[in-house]
Amino acid sequence: MPIVPLACTSAHVQQHREANVRAAVSKGYVSGLLTLYQDWHSGDVGHAAIGIRLALLRCLHQVAHSAAGREAVLAHGGIRLLLQTTQACLSSPGTEALVEPSVQLMRSCQPKTPLPLRSDHSAYSFPLPGGEYPAAALGSTAVSSEEESEDEDNEDGSQESENKDFDDDLETDLNTLRSRPEPDRPREQLAQYSLFCPELTHDFQELESCSEPEESSSSSSTASSSSSSSDEEAFLLSCSPPRPPPTCLRRDRRRMDREGAGSPSSSSSGSSPGSPDTAGEGPQVAQLEPRDFQSRGSICSSLSRGTKSKDRTKERTPHEWGSDGDGTGPEKVEEGEREREEERREEAHQSSLVERLLASHGAHVPHHDPQLYRAAAALTRSIPGFSILAFPDFWGHLPPPGLERMAPRGPAVQRQKVLEDIQRLFDNDVINQVVFDLEDTGPQCINDQPDTLRFFSKFESGNLRKAVKVRRYEYDLILNADANCSINTQWFYFEVSNMAADIPYRFNVINCEKTNSQFNYGMQPVLYSVREALDGRPHWVRTGTEICYFRNHFCPAQGSRGPTFYTLTFTVTFKHKEDVCYLAYHYPYTYSALKSHLQVLGRSVDPAKVFFRQQTLCSSLAGNPCPLVTITACPASRGWRDMHQLRNRPCLVLTARVHPSESNASWVMRGTLGFLCSRDPVAQSLREAFVFKIIPVLNPDGVVNGMCSVTTMVTLGRKMSSCMAAVSRRHYGSQAPPWTPLA
Repeated sequence: MPIVPLACTSAHVQQHREANVRAAVSKGYVSGLLTLYQDWHSGDVGHAAIGIRLALLRCLHQVAHSAAGREAVLAHGGIRLLLQTTQACLSSPGTEALVEPSVQLMRSCQPKTPLPLRSDHSAYSFPLPGGEYPAAALGSTAVSSEEESEDEDNEDGSQESENKDFDDDLETDLNTLRSRPEPDRPREQLAQYSLFCPELTHDFQELESCSEPEESSSSSSTASSSSSSSDEEAFLLSCSPPRPPPTCLRRDRRRMDREGAGSPSSSSSGSSPGSPDTAGEGPQVAQLEPRDFQSRGSICSSLSRGTKSKDRTKERTPHEWGSDGDGTGPEKVEEGEREREEERREEAHQSSLVERLLASHGAHVPHHDPQLYRAAAALTRSIPGFSILAFPDFWGHLPPPGLERMAPRGPAVQRQKVLEDIQRLFDNDVINQVVFDLEDTGPQCINDQPDTLRFFSKFESGNLRKAVKVRRYEYDLILNADANCSINTQWFYFEVSNMAADIPYRFNVINCEKTNSQFNYGMQPVLYSVREALDGRPHWVRTGTEICYFRNHFCPAQGSRGPTFYTLTFTVTFKHKEDVCYLAYHYPYTYSALKSHLQVLGRSVDPAKVFFRQQTLCSSLAGNPCPLVTITACPASRGWRDMHQLRNRPCLVLTARVHPSESNASWVMRGTLGFLCSRDPVAQSLREAFVFKIIPVLNPDGVVNGMCSVTTMVTLGRKMSSCMAAVSRRHYGSQAPPWTPLA
């Protein structure tokens, strides 16, 4: 019975506390508490009254529990006072006990600042089958506050503690001991999935001529090849030099050049999903090309001797392309003819420059072919229709030369960064200049200032929505949320250029959502330098100093209620002047890189020993194939015993990239594929014992568009019935679509 009075007493104390806070605010006691704290701080020279000062801080903490109290502390200069006293305590031994409560009080009273965005929703949207769903509904599942997530964690912990006395491995419920469930669809319908088991129907006729190496090698592209019968994979296998792209797409690329975008570019745009101009076209629709490096004079000076470097924001005339062109055009022609002439000359120059780069520098990265990657990327469909190749993805990169250790961090770095974040409230040197905006293609975003970094992220797997110059060498970065929603921001991958050498630049990613991060425990972002790559060192390297992750004062652009944002801050000192560098959350691995790697891998296997077959499991909503790879050992002969052993091998299913931001899973899968196809005796034993069914990427669209989580797919799961019914009626009549998931 004592529980009820105790609960009533607790509720009474809480009401009494709130009444006291309201009274303290209405009667002006907050100003008195701040004045007392300032007097004790100034007069306590010998630090003998630390307890009194702590008591005053506790009183202010009680006041800050209400919105009115926090506003009163801010209105009476409480944050400025606490910032000054905290900085004094940091330099005075014996006052460390006052620092932590002061910092927490300042953070709780710091006013919320909306993100500098027009909308919280993603810059990318995608129509889903069965009708379009409002973006607001997709983001409504976000945790509204940090306290709610903590409460859920506490509830989970309490449930686990309640059940810890029971052994989960003892099956005491007879209802759980049941026979294997029946399939959720007729067995006749399951026959359509037999096409995903080609090893069961393949006749292995090439084994009869396995003693003839010439015939075996020639049959590698037919019997046990890595390609299916699709037009796309056939195009990649016979990857011929790309033809010039459509003129209208070249104009789009030239417009992007005027915006000051960074390194490699394409000669055409990947079509947006569902657009009429791409429906039904073959694999030769448009080819991506690396961007003109001529304007990076310090990078390609050996290739551009005698050619004047031009600023990317200025228009280039036909005669500036020199011998790469095909003659000057007439002086008096219409504007459209002049643009087409310039586009032809520019395309010829781009192709010539790329060939010279490959010939002189030679991107010799194992299992990577730049031309094949370019062909694969041209067939990749994205929401915005990417028209640019990131240089690291096109050129390739080598693995780190050695083991990578976690970066050390000083114990006071995070506290110092939090204080600097609070100091921005009172600084007068904050610039707040937008230097990159994913949604704005107007001339106001053209960055032609010599002392300002240039940013770019409009390429496959790229993610950077906005960049704001805060100070001369400091930038706030805002990431793009997942398509069709306003949440899930973690992955970043962007290009930065126009830097000065040996200058520390600070980057603040200000709209992260996780409550904690491995960046607080030694993890570092990765950096790729184009200059280093052309000098023979194509590496992604760990970079950054003063790295920390902390809760900030930003809130969603459309109101203070919503997820709590966190800041990832790090400082990078670039090695070369006017280099072109790429920064990423982790080593990027694009969908196009997977497609090109599968083709290279399929060509490298011995068809007499390795059965390697690549098929299309299904197509994504954007039309990107979801590959299914089958790997096993070929039978020793076509005899009954060997074929029986093959067709009774157990299957192992491996999958990766449910969450697009987990690029490390793709690197693990890449190593797994390479090992299973190798001549290693262990790999041979595994192939002889198992049939490997590998789905290297389960979320192609998320990987292509630089998403973090699986929001679109989760929404599809919630609406699966209506979505599948709509797609089935539209494309397959009354029959189930061929990508219907198995039970």
